[in-house]
Amino acid sequence: GQCFVETLPKQVLAIQFEKYDDFECLVRGLDFINSSCDDGCYYWKNLHSPEKAEKVPHALQSYPYLVVTIGSGVSVLLVESAEKFKAISGTT
Repeated sequence: GQCFVETLPKQVLAIQFEKYDDFECLVRGLDFINSSCDDGCYYWKNLHSPEKAEKVPHALQSYPYLVVTIGSGVSVLLVESAEKFKAISGTT
């Protein structure tokens, strides 16, 4: 996985990668979207009824808040500020 994805472009394109913490990038990205886009963060209302389902904008107005990511596993982050956050639950 990661070794191949990193090694091949280095060899073929002769480029260097900068490594960043994925959770830090996620929190900074959410802060940016929330401050820059009126409808960047949202939730879905009335999901039980497809004809009534609607996307509702939601501004993250203050800390703390939770972020749940779902990928090959699940992570739950407690975000206390732009600089202070931690994983509080998740799968391995």
